[in-house]
Amino acid sequence: RNPMALAAGARLRSLMPRRPGCTWRRGRNFSKMLIDIQSIDDGEAKGIEVESSLLPREVLAQQKFRRRKRKNKDKDADDDKVSIIVARRGKSVFGYVNRCPHMLLPLEWFPDQFMSVDNLHLQCSTHGALFEVDSGLCTAGPCVGKSLVKVPLEVNDSGEISIAKSRQGE
Repeated sequence: RNPMALAAGARLRSLMPRRPGCTWRRGRNFSKMLIDIQSIDDGEAKGIEVESSLLPREVLAQQKFRRRKRKNKDKDADDDKVSIIVARRGKSVFGYVNRCPHMLLPLEWFPDQFMSVDNLHLQCSTHGALFEVDSGLCTAGPCVGKSLVKVPLEVNDSGEISIAKSRQGE
């Protein structure tokens, strides 16, 4: 590869404006910014749809994805999407697959309404189960002792939140 062309490409990418949903090349893997940390208020959470191909294998292995068998081979655009929760506590962010371990239903009743009334826990709107924000562990409700499936997140110096790359098998 031509080192001059690589340097020119890096300069061009650095001049391009970054926006949510933009994909950037990082080595052989792609990293996709999910959301900016400033767009989530401290003590709040947001729901984001991501492509399942962006999730680490460990997350996919833990998650019980229900796939419908199709007669034709055409895929829906939403078939490979997974809803995740991004919760913020100060400068820390926590990610989970948006499925209650009790009934495998999404946690929120209305868009981005994940937090309990006191803003201390993530709450399942179906049956009121409470989950610790920092661990995903259920502390009250029918699924006590079970946990939400954790999605590893990272925040860069610009405050952009993305899915952390898997340490195994890279």
